[in-house]
Amino acid sequence: MNKFRTSLTHVLSCLLLALISACSSSVKLQVKGELPTPLATLYPLNLGVHYTDNFLNQIYQENTKERENWNIDYRQPRKTLFDQILPTMFQSVLPITAVSVPTDGAVIDAILEPDLVETQFALPDETQTDNYEAWIKYTIKLYQPDGKLISEWQLTGYGKTPTAMFTSKTDGLNTAVTYALRDIGARFVLDFRKAPGVQQWIAGKINCAEYPYLC
Repeated sequence: MNKFRTSLTHVLSCLLLALISACSSSVKLQVKGELPTPLATLYPLNLGVHYTDNFLNQIYQENTKERENWNIDYRQPRKTLFDQILPTMFQSVLPITAVSVPTDGAVIDAILEPDLVETQFALPDETQTDNYEAWIKYTIKLYQPDGKLISEWQLTGYGKTPTAMFTSKTDGLNTAVTYALRDIGARFVLDFRKAPGVQQWIAGKINCAEYPYLC
């Protein structure tokens, strides 16, 4: 009888711990996922890229009654995304430390500066759906080499994944963020020339007789 009670107590304790873990609102996540490079048009231009401190270092943190001790870090994949895409779009890409900083003799036609504006998440029990969701918003700025602004636009990515695919909240959020980053990559490639002033800038920098499909 004592052995039975001991076993029953152990089982109930394990169930209680599992329940507490499942109900916990705490999230600590370092996002990892594959980011395929979308097919892109190659521009015969040399690009400088500047990542702001905010873009490189911001971590999503929230500590409320509903979301206790949330810490979601996707610093590396958001930089990796641009590191992968830009070389497929431009004939050369040069990292620089600040807009309009001398480039040691390297010729650049423009400087791109992505910055993180906002990150949002939604859980299935918050939206009464069967999906984990993520939204990521960037501001993209394109400068002339002397620092004069060519264009500025907003870029938003959205990702969702069904709860049926995952047994944990962190796995679901990880995949939702990865899908949102993929969405941003695709939108950046497809919409680059549609941004205000960008098509005009491209036409002024290249030989349109040689590259009529870009003009």
